[in-house]
Amino acid sequence: MKDDKAKVVWSTIVTLIMGTTIVIAPTGFGAEGKQGNRQAKSTEVGKKTVRKSNSMPVYKAPICGYPKERQCGGSRGSGVYPLHLIIPDDRIGRTVSDQPILYWDLLKPIRNQAEFTLIDNVAVHPLLEIDLGPKMEAGMYHISLADYGVRLMPCKLYRWFVSIILDPKHRSKDFVLEGGIEFIVPEEPLTKRVSQASREEVPYVYAESGIWYDALAAITGLINDAPDNIQLRKQRASLIEQIGLRDVAEYEMKSGNLKRQSQSSF
Repeated sequence: MKDDKAKVVWSTIVTLIMGTTIVIAPTGFGAEGKQGNRQAKSTEVGKKTVRKSNSMPVYKAPICGYPKERQCGGSRGSGVYPLHLIIPDDRIGRTVSDQPILYWDLLKPIRNQAEFTLIDNVAVHPLLEIDLGPKMEAGMYHISLADYGVRLMPCKLYRWFVSIILDPKHRSKDFVLEGGIEFIVPEEPLTKRVSQASREEVPYVYAESGIWYDALAAITGLINDAPDNIQLRKQRASLIEQIGLRDVAEYEMKSGNLKRQSQSSF
């Protein structure tokens, strides 16, 4: 029975990837041209860099040059539903962890069944499928691949989806958001920088190195430990705005939002 269900879900995902029902949302809220104002200010003290407390991390997207067949289609967010995958505007991000954390954000509650799916470009079956339940409240959510014993292989493009099921009997009507992720083995200079950085500096190092998923995970980990720290939330909101999700960034900084749960896991 489980295999039958997997085949149904997988066939639905394949159909969606072929372009039949995935909603394409316009992007372009990006902070291009404004990043100069966000450049992290630092002062050299011996061999250690000390960042000023009011500086913001700056995400420098890598030049990937993915061929067309490796690019992600679909959408990371839309005005149809208040759901956004927190990923770069080209919908592909890098990680140096083989068990990364994947994030999405709900600006308003939804009352539909939802699912999470992780695939790679050559697999016959999904690597991971998770029932997200019949409803989700507003907030930031995540899936940690470590919780499910799933590991990524280096230099492969993986795709992940959050699907809102509108009609269980007609899965082709699902509202689907798609993101891409690539695990790369870190080079020695990056590994050295991370090992020498303080925990508060790690998000900056990853962001400046184009490692999106780890930058977001690092700053979110700090927020989880200090949920009332407004400066940390500003740093995360700045990162999110830089990838074009201005509405999510603004919601992140609303005074009432500061009291919401930082993230919920499955």
